[in-house]
Amino acid sequence: MVVLIDYHTEEHANEIAPEDWLALIAIGEPGQRHKLLPGWKRLLALEFAESSVAGTQQRLTASHAEQIGQFWDGLVDERTPLALAIRCDPGRRRSAAVARALAGTGGIRLALPKSEYDEEV
Repeated sequence: MVVLIDYHTEEHANEIAPEDWLALIAIGEPGQRHKLLPGWKRLLALEFAESSVAGTQQRLTASHAEQIGQFWDGLVDERTPLALAIRCDPGRRRSAAVARALAGTGGIRLALPKSEYDEEV
């Protein structure tokens, strides 16, 4: 069961150490290597662009959404309380959007105030 969702930029997320009670969704630009501390038991690493800069078509796809949904379902089915951190390299828009969607689905209040993310994401 997920009891907390938080989202971060790369700057802060690189310092998050793996813990038994913590899951991580890491979102990066296509072709970008994630800088993660080793040892994550519950990890979903995705690559998609924040926008269609320079005509790239590697934005969030139905496949990405399905992977996020399956990862979330697995976390919700856990018997122990978990926290979910969502990180975005660089920036925070994609992680904020995913956090907001999952929090709404799970009826969880985000750790950061609503004003910290873009309502249009």
